[in-house]
Amino acid sequence: MNLKSLFLAAALASTSCLIVGDAEHEVRMATFKRSAELQGEQRMDVDLRMSVGSMHVQPIDSDQSYELDLRYNEALFRPELDYRQGGQDSGAALRFKLEGHGRGKGDNELDLGLNRTLVYDLRADTGVGKSVLDLSGLKAESLVLQSGVGEMELAILSPNPIVCRRVDLQSGVGGFEAKGLGNLSFRELKFSGGVGGAHLDFSGDWREVGKVSIEVGVGGVDIVLPREIGAEIKASKSFLSGVNLTGFTKSSGSIYRSRNYDDVEKKVRFDIQAGIGGINVRWK
Repeated sequence: MNLKSLFLAAALASTSCLIVGDAEHEVRMATFKRSAELQGEQRMDVDLRMSVGSMHVQPIDSDQSYELDLRYNEALFRPELDYRQGGQDSGAALRFKLEGHGRGKGDNELDLGLNRTLVYDLRADTGVGKSVLDLSGLKAESLVLQSGVGEMELAILSPNPIVCRRVDLQSGVGGFEAKGLGNLSFRELKFSGGVGGAHLDFSGDWREVGKVSIEVGVGGVDIVLPREIGAEIKASKSFLSGVNLTGFTKSSGSIYRSRNYDDVEKKVRFDIQAGIGGINVRWK
């Protein structure tokens, strides 16, 4: 290829990149609102998937089963919603998905209110962005949260009125903060951390005492326990991690028990797998 042809090819490649870049950065904001009146159902299965943007979920007191308000870049994204009401016996199902192409410029924002009278199996899968879920007082029977790249905040500041069979929290790249996990009344809670720090506050009512498993990749995890709860921790660690257990004594092998373990009624068992990062357990 001669020098003139080389310059021409480079110019065409540069133009092509500019066109793609302009398309990827196009912003055209729109709104998407949906809601549905209660029809006698008592439970709802909720599945939320958002590739880019912020998500805010909270309970509502309303005659609506849910209220959804989305602000999004319609040049690059398309919302999909499917809601089905099956009556009192079968309950309702809400499926929402926001997917797009390119890098996704434009601040997508999802606000979702869930009626606090219903029983929920709730799953939320986020890609890039910040998510805030306030589930205080919501009837959660199962909870699965998966964060891709960004921050996630979970708050349960008042007790879950029912038993939560399963809690699965997965953090990809970014910070994860949970407050009031003891209010969930869970039978089993699993936290998986990827890259980034996490703060897990287990304060709450503790109507149900379940087991906890924590697996850490790269990044530290700060665990806060209420003093009225006894704790037994089985901690396995790599040579690149440190486990700091304040207020614990070694029971046997890699098992540690809190000093109040024999003096309290409610006891929780932790299984901790630490990768590259530290585990800090403290009391409040």
